[in-house]
Amino acid sequence: MAIKDKSQRQPKKIASKLSYKISYIISLVIAIILLAFGLLSIPAVSIKFGIIFILSGLLFLFMFKSYRKLYKNYDYHKENGLNNYGKAKASEDNNVIENNIDISNIPEITVDDITESHPLEKKAYEFKVVGVTFKTGRKSRQTALRHIHFNDEPYETVDIQIKEYDYEGELALGVYANDFQVGNIAKADINRVSSLLSDDYTIYDYKIYGGGDKNWGMSITLSKIVNS
Repeated sequence: MAIKDKSQRQPKKIASKLSYKISYIISLVIAIILLAFGLLSIPAVSIKFGIIFILSGLLFLFMFKSYRKLYKNYDYHKENGLNNYGKAKASEDNNVIENNIDISNIPEITVDDITESHPLEKKAYEFKVVGVTFKTGRKSRQTALRHIHFNDEPYETVDIQIKEYDYEGELALGVYANDFQVGNIAKADINRVSSLLSDDYTIYDYKIYGGGDKNWGMSITLSKIVNS
């Protein structure tokens, strides 16, 4: 079932965080100057010049709001693995270390489970969960992952689910533990995971890793029994 999530809007490009801050400050200053000139020009010069300045000021005010929103949402999009073209980053050997979490030991796997009387095959695919350093409301996702790892209350038993929600007009997949959102499926994996779920793959297993001087991380495994 789809649930609404007022998450941050995804920018088309992600430049440096400082450049967005400088851009929105400059846009605000220019907007204020143009609006002030516009209001002063109407009685002192002409209505025509005043309107031109005011419209220009409103344009820069819009740019200020856009850059400020990109600046505020920068960390969210960076953690979800977006590069300057809005696509997921990929390393040359697919062994990525992000947020101090070593995920080089999380490959895509295929598991054979064939018996003599039932020639069946279990296919399984493992995916990293992203966004694990954010908060859900005011609650820390890192704290939840630590509790899950040590089976602390209220995670003595854990029910892992993937839920769809609308992300500013785009499909997003949240990962939930006992109905608490602990992260998301990475943007690059959304289509693949959606396809597997539509093909009757289910959550077979999950892993919690990290701790110590590293952030807690998570991966989930989808699997399905098929005829060999």
